[in-house]
Amino acid sequence: MFLKMMQCIALLLPLSACFVSGEGLMDKLSGNKTTIKGIKVADAIYKNGDLITAVTMYKQLLNKDLENSSLWLKYAETLYRLDQFSEALESYEKYIVLIPGSCAGFIGAGRSNLKLARPAAAGVYFENCLEFEHKNEIALIGAAISNDIAGRTALSHKYYQNALLAKPYDLRLRNNYSLSLLLSGKLDEAIGELSQIAFGPGSSVSIRQNLALAYGLKGDMDAAEHVAALDFPPNIVRNNLQYFKLIRNIGGNEAIKSAIFGNMTNQ
Repeated sequence: MFLKMMQCIALLLPLSACFVSGEGLMDKLSGNKTTIKGIKVADAIYKNGDLITAVTMYKQLLNKDLENSSLWLKYAETLYRLDQFSEALESYEKYIVLIPGSCAGFIGAGRSNLKLARPAAAGVYFENCLEFEHKNEIALIGAAISNDIAGRTALSHKYYQNALLAKPYDLRLRNNYSLSLLLSGKLDEAIGELSQIAFGPGSSVSIRQNLALAYGLKGDMDAAEHVAALDFPPNIVRNNLQYFKLIRNIGGNEAIKSAIFGNMTNQ
């Protein structure tokens, strides 16, 4: 019951918000730009949002030119947007073979593995990108999230900190870093981070309620109640406080991890 009442609590803010869109990846990072007859039509259909027709056309074009790396990337990105993550992963891997060392392929394969609940494999792909582009922000964030989900929080902190050097005021990034600190038991550090962003411009219910969760995990129920009450009516605040106490009493990393990642699939 408490999980249902906590719809805004302990959310890693949307993964998609941390990554450029599929179209952005293709525009910014694609390899060869070889064009064949029909590709401009397929691209126009893709941009108009008819992904089913676009993916069919990209597949037909690939049958005529299996060595066209740009087509493989477009096909993979369209599959990804259609939630066909296994097929997208296979296509990104084809692209990686054609364009070794391309972060477009590594990032796409990493995102697909995250969607397939394979965080360890996802982390490998993001880290492969970072071997070639040490400051690639997309790969840094992906590696951080992957390692958090895989339970390697110490390593995730390194990636978050590197990403924050480039974007120190990014609220989503700082929120997720704070949750990573919670996972590793660094409650005071997490509270410090969340307190800096919970009440300023651009903040959100999710960030404030993550702060309430951090206070609850620490056992400061007065502070947790005060923050929770900023956004929720008394009945939901009471239920959330009971949930904080339950998680605190259960203890252990798995209980905290469940609280933080429980709603990720809905993002």
